[in-house]
Amino acid sequence: MSNQPPFAEYPRPSQGPSFGAPYGRGPGVYFDAIGESWGIVKKDLGTWIAATIVTAAIYYAMIFTVNLAIPPLTPAELRSFDLSRIGGRFALQMALTMIPASIFQIMIAGMIAMGVKKLRGEYINVGMIFEPFRSFGTLFLTSLLYSLVTFAATMACLLPGLFFTPVLMLMPAVAFMKNVGPVEALSITFDTCKAHWAGLLGLYILIVLLALVGSCACLVGALFTAPMCIVVLAIHYRAFFESSQSPYAEGPAVYPSA
Repeated sequence: MSNQPPFAEYPRPSQGPSFGAPYGRGPGVYFDAIGESWGIVKKDLGTWIAATIVTAAIYYAMIFTVNLAIPPLTPAELRSFDLSRIGGRFALQMALTMIPASIFQIMIAGMIAMGVKKLRGEYINVGMIFEPFRSFGTLFLTSLLYSLVTFAATMACLLPGLFFTPVLMLMPAVAFMKNVGPVEALSITFDTCKAHWAGLLGLYILIVLLALVGSCACLVGALFTAPMCIVVLAIHYRAFFESSQSPYAEGPAVYPSA
């Protein structure tokens, strides 16, 4: 019997490297994926680091542009909380910030798809983070819907946010890899993941902590921990949406078979 971790056994001979073949483990939360993720990332470390740098550079360039166009509120303005003076500017800045946040989610969906392909033993490259932009309109609306739902849920006494944020965190990736629209992506993700919300919340917290640990070393560590977080999400995408036990295992695949 092989001593390899369960996620390292792909592609399996009976499945081949095709993108749509069902994944062996059933839907669920697998915390051992965090330890397994480094073994997967280090095989293509340069590619993952480059993808992380490109994604971060584009995101922060967009944030810089938004702040340049509409400077953030100063501490004095925030303390005054004069809505007649700052309300409109604050609302406009929040709305514009949604644009880079949504585009960032689209690139993250591309990185998760990279992880899925790597788990199948397929070739990956940095350019794959831009593959979702072929369906930019649909994925932008999906990412925007995800942001609005989780923001509204968090504002509703915080507790609903602790449910919806982890349950829907794969929603943009589902829209991309299942080639579906925003509402269908929300429905598929919610129906598949809602029963596992407590485990997904724990996983979400661990992913955030892993990202924060990486950011502590002058952000250099994030070049290693960010790809690990992506691979963990890719592993769970396969568990929830490509498992033979999942009703959504079959469906259109964005990437062709290898």
